[in-house]
Amino acid sequence: MLRVKGSRQRPRVAFLGSFSEQDTAALEELFPTTYWAENHRTLDASIDARDVDLLVIGSAINAKAEWDHVSGCHVISFSESTCTFPGPCAGTVVGRSGPATTIEFAHPELTLRLSRLLDRDFSQVDSIKGWPRMEASHTTPYFGTQANDPLREASPLLRKGALVVELATGATVSFQYLRKQRNGSLRGVASLPRSVFNRPHWVRALVSEWAANGCTELGVLDDWKSSSTWQTKEERKLADEITDLEDELARSQSEIQRKITEIAHDLQALQAQVDCGCRRLITEQDEELVDAVQSALEDAGFRVLPVDDSLGEQDVKVEDLRPTLESNEGWVGLVEVRGYARSTHKNRDLQRLERFAKLFQQHQDRFPNVLVYVVNGQIDLPPGERQPPFAASEADVVEFAQSDGLLIWSVDLYRMCIAGRHSELREAILQQKGRLEFDP
Repeated sequence: MLRVKGSRQRPRVAFLGSFSEQDTAALEELFPTTYWAENHRTLDASIDARDVDLLVIGSAINAKAEWDHVSGCHVISFSESTCTFPGPCAGTVVGRSGPATTIEFAHPELTLRLSRLLDRDFSQVDSIKGWPRMEASHTTPYFGTQANDPLREASPLLRKGALVVELATGATVSFQYLRKQRNGSLRGVASLPRSVFNRPHWVRALVSEWAANGCTELGVLDDWKSSSTWQTKEERKLADEITDLEDELARSQSEIQRKITEIAHDLQALQAQVDCGCRRLITEQDEELVDAVQSALEDAGFRVLPVDDSLGEQDVKVEDLRPTLESNEGWVGLVEVRGYARSTHKNRDLQRLERFAKLFQQHQDRFPNVLVYVVNGQIDLPPGERQPPFAASEADVVEFAQSDGLLIWSVDLYRMCIAGRHSELREAILQQKGRLEFDP
């Protein structure tokens, strides 16, 4: 079997795994010496690991830190399957710790070229759910002391070089760093495990970055045509225009990001205000829910008496709220408000309201104009997944209507409130019986 010797021009780059035809052509042009292999076995059989300066891993390859072609050279991996990488410090590895579960991510401070690549590739990315999470650990069982534990240095270096970091847990999902070999030389490691990364651009940028940081074996990429020394006036003019536009883009992105941050802060404050206001109609129970219903009725034009507040400790429990109308003297309603974590309603609530109506008749010598049952059911579920109350027992609603009863699902009440349909709510309470008819 022919084994390549170290006489070829540097940098010598081995490409392992699958690459698109377009990426293959672009990567082939970057380096003077390239080797290509579909799997570890082919690469092992044909190329001495000592003759490889950089290993670039494509899709669906499971490389390991102890493998010679990984441990002895620079590594750039685009594979989601790679299990381990040599760690930032001697005695450490970076390994998989499960998939990411959050959509939140953050960008670190990077050099200009890498930062532009990151902004460009991530302009359409809004989630990193499912990306492989990576963390630093010991290469072997560690028996040292806390003072010389290499993880104390390796973990911050890994997070510092991370291209994308979960905000919720701090777990690295993409990274690049330089690790120090025993002989003092530096070797770069990078993991970019998603197709969003432009492979030729990232390889070029990372190799240039590592070469500028002392990795002389990587040399300088043959990019003399981009040097102003060898460009025509027309080429320099267009190159300068690109630079100016990139600078303008960076400034625009910075300004837009500042505005997004400001608006996001305002949105967060407004959400907190709504959470303490009308959103309690679909999130709360007990007194908080009663307060929210009272506010909704008052916005609809009713004067509302919180009856419980006027009762003494020995008084008989009656309805929660008693709305009246200034424009319709003598009109009065009884409102019972209930919230349930799992069930949609309780039948006994209707019976309770009818009992309250009889107590009202005993004291006022007449029946109330309407009995209103407001129920916030299945609070443990998101509003869109909840079932309306009495969905499977419409006969109970019909019977309730015959007692001048009106059933209001708090989800519908919330929709009416946020839509500003207060007058429609008032007319519904005055005119409708049975189930509140609401067309969102």
